[in-house]
Order: sequence, then structure tokens, then C-alpha cells
Amino acid sequence: MKIHLCLFIMIATLFITCSKEDDGNNPEPEPTLELVWSDEFDTDGTIDMSKWGFDTGVPNNNEAQIYTADQNNTKVEDGVLKITAIRGEASAVEYYFDEINLLNSAGDIVSEIESFEVNTPTLNDFDGASTRLINNPDISNENPTSRVVEFTKTVGANGNAGVWWDRNNAVDPSVNNKISLKTWSPKTGVVVRFKLENAMDGSEFHEVDARTTVANDWETLTFDFSNAPAFNYDRMVVFFDQGTTNATYTSGRITTQNIFDFTYGRVDARAKLPSGGGVWPAIWMLGANFGSVGWPACGEIDIMEYVGNNPGKISSALHTPSSFGATVNYREKSISNETTAFHVFSTIWTQNSITFLLDDVEYYTYSPPTKNNETWPFDKDQFIILNLALGGTLGGTIDPNFETATMEIDYVRVYQ
Repeated sequence: MKIHLCLFIMIATLFITCSKEDDGNNPEPEPTLELVWSDEFDTDGTIDMSKWGFDTGVPNNNEAQIYTADQNNTKVEDGVLKITAIRGEASAVEYYFDEINLLNSAGDIVSEIESFEVNTPTLNDFDGASTRLINNPDISNENPTSRVVEFTKTVGANGNAGVWWDRNNAVDPSVNNKISLKTWSPKTGVVVRFKLENAMDGSEFHEVDARTTVANDWETLTFDFSNAPAFNYDRMVVFFDQGTTNATYTSGRITTQNIFDFTYGRVDARAKLPSGGGVWPAIWMLGANFGSVGWPACGEIDIMEYVGNNPGKISSALHTPSSFGATVNYREKSISNETTAFHVFSTIWTQNSITFLLDDVEYYTYSPPTKNNETWPFDKDQFIILNLALGGTLGGTIDPNFETATMEIDYVRVYQ
């Protein structure tokens, strides 16, 4: 049953006593906490867009679902937020591309054509493609830049759906005739077509195909324009997948990014977890500087993760430059009735430590003996993320009979 908000605010103004793991130091003074942000999910329909935004598209970690903004996947109903994973075809598939360079015959960069960081071109979509400039969703050694183009291809889109933009300076491939393009695709073997065209005469063009060789990761594709006729190439066109690509599953992911970011405090989320092999719900936080410094430099606080293939356990983790991925800053906690009853998942984040709680009982505190950029990226704003993934590196094998599963969230509250 939902606790009345006004009563909770009165309780929140009292001192919250939290027992720390004994590390030999004097305990920190206990702060007086006040409610500074919350969503009680009391209004049926779509999410409150003044508090949340949808994070759609292809996820990381080899997950099987596509995230959508559809109310079938994310809605408020009966006083709770419902994030639902569904077996079925996705409404769209996302690809990404970035950094176009002119190369010589040896493959060395001669000049930059587009970086999409500053002075970005005007993108023009056609035949069912939709593009926009976004923060890099998967910063890596292959592509550490902050801004990329998201290329969405809708179901029913023309096989040649793509995007074009014009340039003030034409590209001349007559001497240095190779062009490189960084791409991200959810699967291998996707045809990426790069086309140079004369903006004043569409009959003058030359196009080259390449295929993706990695899935869920950035790679650099090279297009050989050595046979291109001597035209004035001042228009560029990019196509992904000369066919239709759909996902088997859809789900929802929402965040407070660019809406509510904060440093230090307590977060409480009351939730009932989904069941089934392959489900992977998470309540977590990511550094607001993710777009500029990347992951894990931004820091990640996993308040709660649950794996349907490992029932009766939840986990919490910290990802930092000194320990990320299969991080050692991790603790499992036993839980009962997690799929039939609501529990409160919490974290208390201070200048010196991060503590995780289940139903107000502490089970893990992270407080590095030496605080530096490698061990403690947690002195800057973070934002909140709620999502339900399927499969992937942690979710594991999806039940072949899976049809649908829902994580229900009664409220999310932040105190400082």
C-alpha cells in the first residue's frame, strides 16, 4: 500500500540512522534529509515528461530487446509505473554512425569530412528513416567521441531508406579515394551504403556498399571510391540495411537525464520485480557527464539489479575506472517474494561512501581507502534510470516460452 506522500515528507525530515560497516573510522555525522524530488506515479497514462524522458533504441550488453516509447512497454496504471517486456516485433531499429574521413590508398587519414561535433550539417531523412544527433550511447576505444548520428529505420520503411546532407565544400575522391565511416549496428552483416552525389544533378553519383562485421559495438568501415567518375560531389547519403530488420522483443527504459540530476542524497524506489528466465530489471544511476567523459569515467551506481534466472537474489554494484564491467565493487543480497510483493530498494550517497539497503536494512557499503578519479567518480551529478532488459550479459538465456513480464514501481524518491 502506498505511503501517503505528506506523511512521508514529515518522516523524511527526521534524522535517518544508518549503521555503517566498521572500517575503524569515526562514523559520519547523520544528515537531516528532506524530500527534494519524487514521482508517486498517481496519474494514469504516459509518464510525467517533466520528470522523465524515454531512452529508446538498441541497448548495450548484448540485450535482446529494443527500447520503445510505446505505452505497451511503459505506462502508469493503478498508481504504479509499469515497464513491460513483450515478445513481438519492434516498431523500429536503431543504428548509429559518426566520423567520416578521407583516406589515402594506404588507409591513412588525409582530411576530416564530418565529425558531427561542431558545425553539424542539416540532416534530411527519406523513405522511412529518421535521424538525429545524440550523445554517443556506447563510448568505446573505437569511438570515444561525444556526439553521433542516430539512424532509426521503421518497420515498413523502404529498403533504401536513408539520410542526406549537403556540403559547402565538395569531396574529391580522385587522388585520395577511400572514405571511412564509423558505424554501430545491433547485428553483423548489415549493408551500409555510402553515396556521393551532385546536389544539382541527382543523376551524377557513385555509391559503395560495406557490411558490418561486429554486433553491438562500434567499428570503422572503409568505402573505396577509386572508380568514382569525376563529378562535383557536394552531397552525402548514408543508408543502413537494404531490407527490413526487426527485434523479437520490446521493452521500456526511462531516465531523468537533463531533467533532474543531483549530487549526494538518498534514493528510495519501491518496486515489485518481474519473473521469468532472461528478465533483467534495473534501478540505477549514471553520471550526468557521461556524454563528455564516457563510461566508466562518469561512474555508475546500480541500486538494484535482478536476474530472473537467479531468483531469490538481488545485487548492487559500483562501476568506476578502477573496477568496471565484472566489477569487484559488488554485493548480492537474498530476497523473498520479490515477484509477488513490493520491496524498497535504496542507496545512501555521501561525500565518502555509498550504502545500499533493502527494506531499510543495509547490506553493502562502498568507501574506497583512497579516493581519486579512478576509485571515486561520485562527486558530480548523476541521473536515475529505470529499465527492464531481456537476456544479455547478465540476464542470460531467455525462456523460449517467454511472452511478457512487468516491473511495477510504486514510487521513486530522492532526499538530500
